[in-house]
Amino acid sequence: MRTKLLEMLLNGQYISGQEISDKLGISRTAVWKHIKSLKEDGYDIDSQFGKGYRLLRMNKYLTPEKIKLGLKCRLLAGDIVHFHEIGSTNEEAKKIAEKGYSEGTLVIAEKQTGGKGRMGRHWQSPATGLWSSIVLKPSIPPRDAPQLALLVAAALRTVLSKEFGIDAKIKWPNDLLVDNKKICGILTEMKGEMDKISYIVNGVGVNVNQEIEDFPEELANTATSLKIIKEMEIDRLLLLQKYLEALEEFYLDFLENGFEKARKICIENSHTIGNIVTIYSGDKEYTGKAIGLGSDGALIVNINNQEIPFYGGEVSLRGKI
Repeated sequence: MRTKLLEMLLNGQYISGQEISDKLGISRTAVWKHIKSLKEDGYDIDSQFGKGYRLLRMNKYLTPEKIKLGLKCRLLAGDIVHFHEIGSTNEEAKKIAEKGYSEGTLVIAEKQTGGKGRMGRHWQSPATGLWSSIVLKPSIPPRDAPQLALLVAAALRTVLSKEFGIDAKIKWPNDLLVDNKKICGILTEMKGEMDKISYIVNGVGVNVNQEIEDFPEELANTATSLKIIKEMEIDRLLLLQKYLEALEEFYLDFLENGFEKARKICIENSHTIGNIVTIYSGDKEYTGKAIGLGSDGALIVNINNQEIPFYGGEVSLRGKI
């Protein structure tokens, strides 16, 4: 309802409460309550007796009604849960998945206080970034779930290139880098049984409008943001909408045709393949040359002339030969 109301206000002209009431099929009191709710979320709306309501300025947040305006998605973001601040969007997404929320539900936060990456690491999540998680319920074998992290990487890489002219590279299995600096981390978590997936949560953290000084000293040489790269403010709403549209396209193709479309993009834009790598898996480490990406999403590493597939782990690049 808020999305429809916002659409009516977008022309910048006054519109009477009665006209809104008639078009939306709700009472004048309900109109007033929705207007009040929008104002509380930061929308600047002028109210004039005898004229009605006029939108003066949008808010700065990624609120559900703004995300849905013009969004070309059939499956993703049908339901959107928004927070101004939360511990972790992935944790919240898992909670709502347990409650039976529909596939495609998007959880988004302006700021995370307990954002996390792989291996339980803390992820800096200020209000200038993009922090979101999506609930998916694919009918695929659980062994194929790791492919979805690469699906997300391929979708986001495609958007950054097409919409913003940014040549990001995909570091297997879950990072995007520009000039060897991290701009995006992907965290995929699954709940299921041996032969069935209950749900998958795909979390994405993108450094969007952070300044150099926003990064802690220990990350200054290893992380960057889209704003730093482009030397301009990036439209977070545009980035999110284009990412959701691209991800839906990749996901629906994946369900119908498998992993090949995303796999091709991951290979063509790999930061890992061709390098000598060390993979840390549990308490073991393996060093060899990354030579390819399997049809199942595994990183193929040549170790002592044997081609070994890896399905997860922490990767450290040692250089090329």
